[in-house]
Amino acid sequence: MTLQDLLIYLPRFVLTSILILLIFSVDLIMIIWFERKLIGRIHHRRSITETGPFGLLQNIADFIKLMVKEDLIPKKANRIIHDLTPPLIAFSGILPLALIPFSSEIYVSNPENSLLLVLAICSISPFFVLLAGIGSGSKYPVIGGFRAALQMVSYEIPLVLSALGVVMLSGTFNLMEIVRSQVENTWYLFLQPLGFFIFLSSSIMENERSPFDIPEAESELVAGWRTEFSSIKFGLIMGSEYMKMFVNSALVTLLYLGGWDGPLLPEIFWFLLKVHLIIFLFIWIRVTLMRLRMDQLLKLSWNYLIPLSLLNLLLTIVEKVMIGA
Repeated sequence: MTLQDLLIYLPRFVLTSILILLIFSVDLIMIIWFERKLIGRIHHRRSITETGPFGLLQNIADFIKLMVKEDLIPKKANRIIHDLTPPLIAFSGILPLALIPFSSEIYVSNPENSLLLVLAICSISPFFVLLAGIGSGSKYPVIGGFRAALQMVSYEIPLVLSALGVVMLSGTFNLMEIVRSQVENTWYLFLQPLGFFIFLSSSIMENERSPFDIPEAESELVAGWRTEFSSIKFGLIMGSEYMKMFVNSALVTLLYLGGWDGPLLPEIFWFLLKVHLIIFLFIWIRVTLMRLRMDQLLKLSWNYLIPLSLLNLLLTIVEKVMIGA
């Protein structure tokens, strides 16, 4: 890259990064508000109503409360690990946004293997979770950390195998090209319904949301691996969970729902609309389904999801041959 190319690329990089962070920051607050209101509606209760109109300022008030709370560190905790893991978990949650295109024009970077990079970055977080549990010096976080590691082994394989079906149809690991392939042909949801189901189920496992919130089961482990975190550290951990949910919903949108493909309205509108429909599905599943046991999760993954993902690859080969013919 020449100096002239760098001078052209750098301002675009900075402005696009700021735009995506602004969109995501506002969206994060609204997602949390929407989840609390939706859960309240499903539970037939009023949910948040007092702070601001319709409770819109409640999340800001909660953020301020976390900022001013005391940061308590257990005596038996490893201070270095205890201090470093929350920002590392948050960083691993927000970093994939640099690789996810919001439209054909709005993206921070567009590497050739962007899908592989996003999946690789997302797979790092459970290791930080395990470290956080071990470094807390308490039995509940340790159990929660090891549960997170077991859960990672369960969801990573079907997640990657189901994504390979999309890669085989599109012929690329580039997210922009995958969307372009769907725009020119048809959404992969119609060609890969089984792969969509497997990828969505594995994404819920990755987010540790009900019915797969086993590492942080409140009724069994207080708050799981997060038990000994407070103040801004707890806020970073909670924020990272919603970051991961947004990233996984964006991946589902890009891989199966045609990304920003849609008529008349701007591309960014269609992309965010589809992402929020998937987020709604995440929240709805969280409210309606009960938590599985660890042995049930392992059985679901190894006995069903992985064989089904291999079957999906075989069906994809057949589809590829038929389309090619």
